[in-house]
Amino acid sequence: MSKERLYLFDTTLRDGQQTQGVQFSLEDKHEIAGLLDDLGVDYIEGGWPGANPTDSEFFEAPPALKRATFLAFGMTKRAGRSAANDEVLAGVMNAGTGTVCIVGKSHDFHVTTALGVTLEENLANIAESIAHIVGEGREALYDAEHFFDGYKANREYALACLHAALGAGARWVVLCDTNGGTLPAEIHAITRAVIESGIPGDRLGIHTHNDTGNAVAGTLAAVDAGARQVQGTLNGLGERCGNADLVALIPTLLLKEPYAGRFETGVTPEALAGITQASRMMDDILNRVPNRSAPYVGASAFAHKAGLHASAILKNPSTYEHVDPVLVGNARIVPMSNQAGQSNLRKRLADAGIRVENGDPAMGRILDLVKAREAAGYSYDTAQASFELLARRELGQLPAFFRIDRYRVIVERRKNRLGETISLSEAVVVMIVDGEKRLSVSESLDETGSDRGPVNALSRALAKDLGPLQPFIDDMKLVDFKVRITNGGVDAVTRVIIDSEDARGRRWSTVGVSPNIVDASFEALLEAIQWKLLRDGAPAQAV
Repeated sequence: MSKERLYLFDTTLRDGQQTQGVQFSLEDKHEIAGLLDDLGVDYIEGGWPGANPTDSEFFEAPPALKRATFLAFGMTKRAGRSAANDEVLAGVMNAGTGTVCIVGKSHDFHVTTALGVTLEENLANIAESIAHIVGEGREALYDAEHFFDGYKANREYALACLHAALGAGARWVVLCDTNGGTLPAEIHAITRAVIESGIPGDRLGIHTHNDTGNAVAGTLAAVDAGARQVQGTLNGLGERCGNADLVALIPTLLLKEPYAGRFETGVTPEALAGITQASRMMDDILNRVPNRSAPYVGASAFAHKAGLHASAILKNPSTYEHVDPVLVGNARIVPMSNQAGQSNLRKRLADAGIRVENGDPAMGRILDLVKAREAAGYSYDTAQASFELLARRELGQLPAFFRIDRYRVIVERRKNRLGETISLSEAVVVMIVDGEKRLSVSESLDETGSDRGPVNALSRALAKDLGPLQPFIDDMKLVDFKVRITNGGVDAVTRVIIDSEDARGRRWSTVGVSPNIVDASFEALLEAIQWKLLRDGAPAQAV
């Protein structure tokens, strides 16, 4: 039995850019387009030519895609002029893409109120715009804006908009839940009604927003009803609460019943295994911390904290996992915390490549140490790398890479030559590497001259000169820094969690605790470097 073809349409570069606080550079757009092409989406919507200088530059120098179709987005022609003489539509056509998507109103209220034209004029604008695109030898898509609200308000007119586009030659007509308030059951029923009106499912798309938290479920409902093109964005970016998240949608379509094996898409198993890294690279471009709880790709998506869970996972991972994390490029984690038991510990040690014989008394010592340190403010639930270092120290399996002799941080607040108040941090670190004392000094100023604080200065000083170990850490960077006060008042204790990343896309977390925030940060920074050296097989040094 042959599979049905399901087409994936990404609008990250256009609709995703409408996310509050997001503005892609030209370089960002090219990098994201490459991610999407590698992932295997069928359509990549590049933006609206002429809407802003970056979009215009992007279409002047389009990405070199291997398989995806690159397209421009615009709107239907305006009333009172021909499609050939509408400068807005002409700007989209002049982008030169083989496919063009135009948006038009399908809700009578918006036609008369927002556009201020008659219902008949709007139908003519849709049909003539699509016909013009097709007449120029381009593939045409019609985004039926506000379709679901329009259908509920005036069924006949909403359907007439779709039929006008389809009759003029549109390859796809897309049902848009623009306001994001339509629930999955409604989407399913209305999509079925659209197909029963004479529009084939293999020419019907779905574009849902996330304002009720149901965008992925709504998209799946439309697929269940017969739609064969789905739209969304990487990590669910978009206006207000976002779009359907392709990072959650694609694994569902490929791995979960009743969809798995039913559809053919452009996403190969190899590409699916890269979706976690693609999601995190997207967050890196946005300069934001990945959502640990994100389905499939989050750092906590396959984390098993409770001892009962970990015990079952050891016997069969399917007891508490709905898919194998390897399929989406993620990894199983059994965190260590004061709730942990022998099952958690044994699984976590095995994941770290640490072998401990049954009955080894070190198991009990490690558990006691974890619980005692968590009582003092540490958290190994989120700092897996620090737990591994703790366990290896207790087992005598942690090589000596360097030793800190001393460090100092100075924070200065003063006026600059313009009379502005500025701050500047300077860190000095003295360490022993390969039997030699090394002194490193670093300031916290970035390339723009802005102060990035004492922790940044410390991080730079630590990573500045590790002698023969330097090549092992040159590709690592600090990507997140979290601070929490675990006790209040005069006995306050500061816990710092630092997330680091390297060029291979590995991300690891380390923890430091101290009454002094700088000292807690320094401890977490040291452990981040030690874990990197350990995992990359750096040689032990005389210290």
